[in-house]
Amino acid sequence: MASLTEVVDLGKVVDSNDPDIYGSGKAIILGIKAGFTGRDSEDNIIKPSGSGKNKGKFLLGDLKKCPAVQEWIKNNEDNNNNEVKEKKDFSGEKAKEAFDKLGMTVEEYEQKGGKRSGKRTANSITCKDIKEFLKDNGDVVDNNNNVDEDKMFTTKKMKAKIDELGPRSKGIAMEYLRNNHGVYKSKKWWGKKEIEAAIKEINKQ
Repeated sequence: MASLTEVVDLGKVVDSNDPDIYGSGKAIILGIKAGFTGRDSEDNIIKPSGSGKNKGKFLLGDLKKCPAVQEWIKNNEDNNNNEVKEKKDFSGEKAKEAFDKLGMTVEEYEQKGGKRSGKRTANSITCKDIKEFLKDNGDVVDNNNNVDEDKMFTTKKMKAKIDELGPRSKGIAMEYLRNNHGVYKSKKWWGKKEIEAAIKEINKQ
């Protein structure tokens, strides 16, 4: 039987389906599913960082240096069970209930500057985060009611770019903007980034 230090021969092509090259159960599952190649984005050999009983074996951190693994994670991050995903997104049930009242997705919350300060559940959304979000973005959460949209552009120049569009194009742009707010210190919604994205949306249609 080969010694632990010989589990991975850096001179050979890594067999991602060989469970013996991995240092944990999670690494085995990820390595096999993602087709771990043993090389990083610059085609350099990834050296296994396992120590002790895992000496000479690849750990999760090693696998994530591999482009094939990175791509697999990116393409499969939305396939997690919703219940598991909710536990990761929120610090607890109260935070989840408070978040549901915002009427938006986690992605929209983050795009509008929402924080994730949870420590017990790492990188999770807490009740305090939601209170701060409501304080800074109350007008955004209020479904755009009683808002003078003309005043929500960061500058007159940004508003002029939309006003210069034809009726149909302006309609498409405004529909996009109403669903895509930016976050600015002045509490304005639409700046250069949002205007450019709205104009690109017109060209798609």
